[in-house]
Amino acid sequence: MGEKEDRKTPMSRYFLHIVTSVLLSILFIILFSIPLEKIPPFMLFSLIGALTPDIDQFLKLGHRNPLLHSFLIPFLLFLVKPKHLIFTAFSVGYLGHLIDDMSKTRQYWVIVNERVGLALLWLSAFIIIAMLFGWNPLSVLSIK
Repeated sequence: MGEKEDRKTPMSRYFLHIVTSVLLSILFIILFSIPLEKIPPFMLFSLIGALTPDIDQFLKLGHRNPLLHSFLIPFLLFLVKPKHLIFTAFSVGYLGHLIDDMSKTRQYWVIVNERVGLALLWLSAFIIIAMLFGWNPLSVLSIK
């Protein structure tokens, strides 16, 4: 995180996360024919999902902390509310946030190095997409 990013206003800091998530939500609503009466709560939970990863800044965890900038939070929500509007909308917004972060060069959270951080962001995005399309992450634990 450089000086330039520190000088951003709170609104500009979150604007692209919101825009990316809204566009992704509109695409999801159209593709999956979300009923009209469910669109307002869908958009609300999508916006909450879009802003959730950045609460790491307020919790003093360091920006782009792997606990909040990964698939972990959507996965925990999946365990509580699988195939539910709240899980779906939140995860679409969360995915929008990760996609927006992936588009920014040299600003990924880093565990070992920048490449590992970028790879984990991509992996997280793919896991969230898979859960949105019906994959049950718990199925990898089943033994046949």
